[in-house]
Amino acid sequence: MPGGPSIKRTTRSAITTLTSTEIEALPSTVSDAVSAHKYLTKKNLCFETEPYTLTHLTSILLQITQISGSIPLPVTTAIRAAVFLLKQHVADEITETVSKQITETVTKQITEAVTVKLVDHVVAAIAPQVAKILTASESLAETTKLQHQIGERIDLDRDINAATERITNATDTLSSSIDDCRNAFNLLSPSLDATQDRINSLSNQFNSQIINS
Repeated sequence: MPGGPSIKRTTRSAITTLTSTEIEALPSTVSDAVSAHKYLTKKNLCFETEPYTLTHLTSILLQITQISGSIPLPVTTAIRAAVFLLKQHVADEITETVSKQITETVTKQITEAVTVKLVDHVVAAIAPQVAKILTASESLAETTKLQHQIGERIDLDRDINAATERITNATDTLSSSIDDCRNAFNLLSPSLDATQDRINSLSNQFNSQIINS
């Protein structure tokens, strides 16, 4: 039922079942945690300065069973039963906590050890490949450098060939011009000779006239 396990109250006329909430609401000097602490302290049933852990509460219940013999035996037995169950719960919690802590510690240690070994193994496994890659990279760099140098030489050779071709063409043109000049001179030579003869003749005639006069 809601509010916790039901408690049966037996009377001569009927059996009444109360919930935990209804029991808490019954008139009493203890109605909350503050009044509970005051009552237990007043009756010397608790350690006033200690927190109410499960261990502390089980101790209080055991002390309650030792109150005057006016408490019916079934009540005392029920309280003791609750005490042993609480102690078992405490033991289970401690066991679970310790087990969890040990598991986490061992798992962490194993993980760290495996991680270190795994890293070493991976490094050892890929080291040759890395070395090959570095060697290939260096070779590629050298090849690229050599290719660049060859390209520069090819460009230089092309420039030299082009310059040589231009010089050859200029030489051929100059030679052709010289030949043309020589041919022209050869063609003009007869005319020059005739002109020179004519000049000589005129000069002789002019000299003769001067002498005769």
